Amino acid sequence: MPSPTTSHKHRFDPFVEQILSAMPPEVRDDVLLTTEQVASWLQVSSQWLEIARQKNYGPKFRSLGPRCIRYTAGDVREFLQSRQRTHTDGRKKKEIRRKRKVSR
Repeated sequence: MPSPTTSHKHRFDPFVEQILSAMPPEVRDDVLLTTEQVASWLQVSSQWLEIARQKNYGPKFRSLGPRCIRYTAGDVREFLQSRQRTHTDGRKKKEIRRKRKVSR
């Protein structure tokens, strides 16, 4: 079973290395970031992050209060690193083709 962070394909997947390099190296892993800061870093909307929190496929977050969500820079980096790929995996496409052939 795929982990929650890898089960969805995101539009930023091909650009993970560029996004990772956009965060200044002097930002420590324990620094707390707002939803808006993380959205800007990932080049997604804050609404996307809100949906990702609800559906459990975004970076780990901390709820400091009913309306106070924070992410650590380390957790966001970890999420991005989990999205990195060294090659494309054609298994899904092959499985879909096989299912189509069987159903015909």
